[in-house]
Amino acid sequence: MDAHHAQELLECPALLKEKRRLYWSFFFLNLVVLWAYQSLMSAQNYYAAIFPTARIDFYGTVAAGTAMLVFHIVGVALKFDRRFGFSNRIVPAYVGYIIMSVVVIFVRDATVMIGAFAFVGFLNTLSESPIYGLAGLFPIPAFTQAVNAGNGTAGFLAVTIDAIIRVIVAKVSPDSNELLLAFHIFMGINITLSVLAILLYLWMIRRESVVYYINKTTAHLHALSTTPTGAVVDLAEDSHEYTNRLSLVGGSIDIESDQQPSSRATTTTTTTAGVGGGVGSSAEYVSMDSSLREDKDELKNLLEEELAEEREHRIVLRGESEAEIKKSRGLRSILRQLLVPVFVQFFCLFVSLVVWPGLPCSSPKSGWFADGGEAWFCSPFIIAAFNYGDVIGRGLASYEWVLNALSLQRCLWFSLIRAAFIPIIALKVITSSPLLIVVVLVIGFTNGIVCTVTMMKGPLLVEPQDRERAAYIMVAALYAGIAGGSILAAAAF
Repeated sequence: MDAHHAQELLECPALLKEKRRLYWSFFFLNLVVLWAYQSLMSAQNYYAAIFPTARIDFYGTVAAGTAMLVFHIVGVALKFDRRFGFSNRIVPAYVGYIIMSVVVIFVRDATVMIGAFAFVGFLNTLSESPIYGLAGLFPIPAFTQAVNAGNGTAGFLAVTIDAIIRVIVAKVSPDSNELLLAFHIFMGINITLSVLAILLYLWMIRRESVVYYINKTTAHLHALSTTPTGAVVDLAEDSHEYTNRLSLVGGSIDIESDQQPSSRATTTTTTTAGVGGGVGSSAEYVSMDSSLREDKDELKNLLEEELAEEREHRIVLRGESEAEIKKSRGLRSILRQLLVPVFVQFFCLFVSLVVWPGLPCSSPKSGWFADGGEAWFCSPFIIAAFNYGDVIGRGLASYEWVLNALSLQRCLWFSLIRAAFIPIIALKVITSSPLLIVVVLVIGFTNGIVCTVTMMKGPLLVEPQDRERAAYIMVAALYAGIAGGSILAAAAF
């Protein structure tokens, strides 16, 4: 953690207290978002048995990836983040997952199934983009890593549970349709998880540190957009005043006391929030216990030299018009700072979706897979190999030594080297099914670690008030890679 980000932590001591719970909240929220998508991806054998000529393994992925990209671009262009906030996007998306699950349980049709992929892609954009945006508001990369870890874990759990269900059903009721029953159980789990995610989100959005960083970002944007020509803006002071009384969609933030918590005093804060709609009132009692004081003292030591020079952020706007200020904070300016991580995010997912899952699933089988085990080759083995590698890579990205070792420049080189997987898989160079599974595992591992590191580091390249939009740009690159790779795979192979 550098001094600048440590100084931001000092501004909100509640984050130190709430960090662990928020980490697992972000993890679970995105796990549920990806559960619906992974549930559809893991049901490849079900599609092959029920819809043998529909090629859902290709067209379902194309439908989902294209929907993600198109709706994300539309959302950014129409400024859904400003119009609807967080809650008015995230909560309806989880409700949509419940509706989708009910529909595919009762309607058995190939077109409806491909439409379900597209609908999940839309809901993914509606929910995952703001979750990444919310995680990107914080001055530490841990929450973005949690979102990525939830992504990988969803695939890992989905394919594992799918295999367990199929084995159990085959043993307990061998005459039943194990694929159909397993699919219905998966959709039932999706409904349960979506309900739990709604409840968890409504709890998380009320946390003091979450409210603080949402308010701080809004305060910065408000200060920049209302500053007259030639004015001197003290963003630290403006953020403090503006946070005390901030109007948001559906409510306001009312801080009754403007005293900061100290090690000898307890500050009572009454919050009535409507962040993005759907947030009620709560009373938060924040106490500075001994462990929190130790963390704060450690951060202060780290910042001793910097804080001696200047404790307040000031931005002097000399002769700039309001239009120029807005332009300097526009998406184009942010994109220039994110060129490397944006390209890596795009190209890494592009390569992954070109070579997985359709191509390896349609490869010639060998060994046990050609002699009675063919129904298990694509799902769970090929699907599991990628998802297991992916979750391992995303988990490793949480370690500091990995973050230090993998600079953005090295991630760029790794993403380019991964392009060699395309001819290897497409030309069916590997004829051994077990070896092909190992290669898919490596593809998943490199995808997980490279995508997570770049997603963690990308938003931290820009100023705090621009991190939410930086996260949206990174997510757009992610969706573009998924859409582009799946479309190329369907069209060329």
